[in-house]
Amino acid sequence: MRNWILIFCSVAALSLQASATEIPSLNTRLADIEKSCFERDWAAVQCEFEKGENYSSAQGIYARTPIIDDLVTFATSLVKRYGIDSTIYYIRRFSAESGMIPDIEPIIRRVHFVKLQMRAAQIADAKKLSACKRACLANCIAAHSMEYVAESNIRSLVPADSLARGFGNCQHFSTMSSYLSHYLGNQYTLAVGSLSMGHQFVATRLNGRWWYSEPQNDQCRFFPAKYRGFSVD
Repeated sequence: MRNWILIFCSVAALSLQASATEIPSLNTRLADIEKSCFERDWAAVQCEFEKGENYSSAQGIYARTPIIDDLVTFATSLVKRYGIDSTIYYIRRFSAESGMIPDIEPIIRRVHFVKLQMRAAQIADAKKLSACKRACLANCIAAHSMEYVAESNIRSLVPADSLARGFGNCQHFSTMSSYLSHYLGNQYTLAVGSLSMGHQFVATRLNGRWWYSEPQNDQCRFFPAKYRGFSVD
């Protein structure tokens, strides 16, 4: 089933495709997230709940819970204790002096992602965002974190790797958004895929029912999930 999602993902989101040869730097993308997502006037944003079903799942659906990343957990504990800059400094210094961490880049990538998700939580709490707006914030971050590429051989779905890489397919967008939405307090948020479209997107439990949203678009729109077999309650 996963192979079908990978094969058809590019077809379902062809209009969203971007050139992999023009990936903005991490700092550029982080600045874009700050401006587009964190500095947004969320009081003026309205959650749009559509009546029509734009995401058909008649031919079956699967769900993926957000990835539990042990390195993110480790990086989070370090950042909370020492701060971002000190954490990166001491990781590099310890590696250089001891040689016990042969590849520190995976940890550094997690530190950058931890900084991003902690900033998101700060904004969500400070602006008292509702559950649907927190889901929209997660989609906004995912949409501005990377460029879409129609490639099926990108192995890592870990959000920290997607952020560092700067490009991904629909699986990477939806996995990052669902991970962030969980972190921001939405208990029921999953990356889901539909064989009828060959595409992966996000499902969030809001107001007692499931709603689909598209993390490749920076829009606060939700579509009713009508597939009766889909439930994690």
